[in-house]
Amino acid sequence: LFAALLIKCVVQLELIQTIDNIVFFPATSKKEDAENFAAAQRDALDADVHVDTQDQGMYRYLTSEQLFKLLDCLLESHRFAKAFNSNNEQRTTLWKA
Repeated sequence: LFAALLIKCVVQLELIQTIDNIVFFPATSKKEDAENFAAAQRDALDADVHVDTQDQGMYRYLTSEQLFKLLDCLLESHRFAKAFNSNNEQRTTLWKA
């Protein structure tokens, strides 16, 4: 049970990271994440955080249909996470393991 649940969780994480990498490119996304995190740490919502707009990944090249397919993947991942988190017995079993 533990191994099966672990695999499901890892697959969900890989799915989300893959979509992030496709749409925003890993370097761009990580840079933005770092800048956003730094801004949050400074606790300054009005801080001027520079985001390089020259390389925003594949987002602007994807069709609406492609973006909706990626969105469907993310929605399914959200449903999985919601169901996973609402199953207290399963979470307790994992915690004990």
